Formats: sequence, structure tokens, C-alpha cells
Amino acid sequence: MTVRILLIGLCVASLGAGALARAPAKPVGGWEFAHWNMTRAQVRAASGGRVTPGADPAEDSVAGGTSLGPFKFDVILQYAGMGDDSDRLTAVELDYNGPGKCDAIRPYLAKQYGSPGKAWENEGTIGSSWTDPKTGDQIDFEHMQDITCEVRYDPPAGTEGQ
Repeated sequence: MTVRILLIGLCVASLGAGALARAPAKPVGGWEFAHWNMTRAQVRAASGGRVTPGADPAEDSVAGGTSLGPFKFDVILQYAGMGDDSDRLTAVELDYNGPGKCDAIRPYLAKQYGSPGKAWENEGTIGSSWTDPKTGDQIDFEHMQDITCEVRYDPPAGTEGQ
């Protein structure tokens, strides 16, 4: 009996360690079931029915969205490929849908990830980029002319297609 419990514990621990190594940084309730480079079919199966086809053939939507602190977002999963179930997860976009303006999101992200590695402003759009020190994920924030804003997660540089 003790050997069986030990073996089960080791299996669960090894599965969990593998998932953590490949999982993008994400808030719970958002896209915790997804891992970089999973196929669209794998993401949909792992989501328990929360993922549905998006308006764009290269995207899926996650029902219920997610939150970063007090900010509410719609979750869009983006894939690279031929527009079928074999496409690979390459980005996660969070579109702000909460009340109020986007002004406080950039400071919130800076509190989480430190000073941005890059910041820009172009024709009414301001942006900042970070690299998550824990996962290596690339995080971009764009605030477009006080109309809308988004946070985008990409896999660590150099790991695309792995």
C-alpha cells in the first residue's frame, strides 16, 4: 500500500513539474489548462469546454475571461498554422473589458514584473514590454488612444515551435 501511494505521488509530481516548465505565466481562471505549442485540439480538450472558435480562424475565445488583479479581460488564444486542429498555441491576448480606463494597468504590470525592458509611443498608442523573470514569457501592454488596451503573452524568445 505504501509503495503504491509513493508511486502515485511520484507520478503526480513529475507530471506537475513538466507542466510548470512549459506553462505560460497566467492568472488562475484564465487559460491555466493551456501550454505553449499545444495544438488547438489539445487546448480545446484540456479546457473542459471553455474554449470556443473565435471570429478569426487563427483564434479561439475562452469563456469567462480572466482577471489580472482588479482588471477584467476577455481571453483570446492565438495559433500559428493552417487554420485547423493541428495549429499550435503561440500567443495569449487579454482584451480589457472592465469598467474605467486602462491607465492603471501598466503600473499594475510594472509592480508584477518590474521596470519594462522597452517602452514606446506611436500615433496615440503607448506600449511597454517585459520578460517574466520566472518563465521567460514575453509580456506586452498596449494602450490605444484611451479607447482600449490589451496585454499579450508570448512564449520565451527562441522557444517557438518547441
